[in-house]
Amino acid sequence: MCLQAPPSIVVMGQPALPTFTLDIPASEIEEGKDMLVQATLPADAPEGSYVLWSSSDESVVAATTSGTGSIEDAMNCRGRITAVGEGTATVTATWYKGTFAIATVTFEVTVKGVVKGITVNPAEATIYDDEILELSVILDAGETADKTITWKSSNEKVATVDSNGRVKAVSKGTAHIEAKAASGHSHACFVTVNRTPQVTGIESVEGDASGITVEGNNIIVPEGAEVYTISGVAVKPVNLATGIYIVRFANGKAVKVVI
Repeated sequence: MCLQAPPSIVVMGQPALPTFTLDIPASEIEEGKDMLVQATLPADAPEGSYVLWSSSDESVVAATTSGTGSIEDAMNCRGRITAVGEGTATVTATWYKGTFAIATVTFEVTVKGVVKGITVNPAEATIYDDEILELSVILDAGETADKTITWKSSNEKVATVDSNGRVKAVSKGTAHIEAKAASGHSHACFVTVNRTPQVTGIESVEGDASGITVEGNNIIVPEGAEVYTISGVAVKPVNLATGIYIVRFANGKAVKVVI
């Protein structure tokens, strides 16, 4: 049965129009969520009174009787307000006895958009000592959603990230750079930091290291290039010991690489 307010003092004169009260938890809810609104009828409400609910825009807010929607549920005077899509709608609660509408109370509900997904771009990257990588995010989010993003590095000894998604390489290794939305949705970029080949001018060695990278104890070289120890012995550029190596390009130029 509907909740009933205690009797009130009646002052003689022009009769007051019947009314009732609503307990509304919030005026704003997020898309996809709902809330219950309780109606309280006056103490002298006729037996068998009930309350029905309606919305001015069901694409924004759905307003129904809490429960199965039966007349018994309606007599509990509790409405379920469901946020469907962004916007504002007016909800009307109507107090009935039989088919006669005794009184109505209205209130507005604003539905706020939410973040439904987040993607970090790129999803993986390789950078080198002191290099800066700028990450971006793509949000699947409503226009009014909270689009705040928090960035975090899983290993700041390898790479750090600032509040704008700018990643700075610190030392060799790997790290996950995570972007997290206020909704809790998150996505990460897998970052590998490699050492930049160290190139210095020594006799018969020139300084352009274009096309050379160091990955672990391997030297990745362009097609046609050969790798030598500092003493001039040709070696395969994989599983190399720590030390200094000479990479000679097909055009005869060479650079020094330190592992």
